[in-house]
Amino acid sequence: MMMSEMKVKIKESSLVRPAEKDPSRSWSTIPLSNLDQLYNEGRSTLLYFYNNNSSSSSSSSSVDDHLLNLKTALAKTLVLYYPVAGRLSRAENGGEERLEIKCNDEGVLFVVGETKSHIEDLGDLTNSSLIISNLIPPPSHYSAGNSSFPLMAFQIAEIKELIFVGS
Repeated sequence: MMMSEMKVKIKESSLVRPAEKDPSRSWSTIPLSNLDQLYNEGRSTLLYFYNNNSSSSSSSSSVDDHLLNLKTALAKTLVLYYPVAGRLSRAENGGEERLEIKCNDEGVLFVVGETKSHIEDLGDLTNSSLIISNLIPPPSHYSAGNSSFPLMAFQIAEIKELIFVGS
C-alpha cells in the first residue's frame, strides 16, 4: 500500500471537558497579548507514535482501556489548564476588536480512528503533508467560525503495531 493511500476511518468524535468545574472561574475570559493578536488560523501539528504492546493478541478491550485512560487523563489535565478547554472570541476594547479566550469548559476535540495500514506505509516521511493530513483530526470536525471550534484537538488511532496521537 502506498503512503498516499493510507486512510484513517473515524470511529468516534467527542469533546473532553475538564473533570471538575471550578465555579470561581466560570465564564471568565483571558485577553490575549499584543503578540497573540497576530492570530494565525493555521494549526500546529504534532505526531507521537507509541508501541502497541498488545498488538499480537490485540483485544479491542485493551485498546478501549487505553482510550479511556487517555480521556480520563486529559479531563484531569484540563482542570489545571482550563483555558485550553475554552474558545476564542472577539471583544471590543476602546473601538478596537481584540481576541480573547472564553474559559467556558466546552472541551477539546478527541477523535478516535482506525487504519489497516502498517508503519511501513508511512515511508521515509519525506512527503509529510500526505501523512499529516491522515493522522490529525480532519478540518471537517471543526465548525465554521473561530469562536466555535476547540483550541486543541487530538486524534488517536491504531496502526497495526503502533498507536499514534496526532494533534
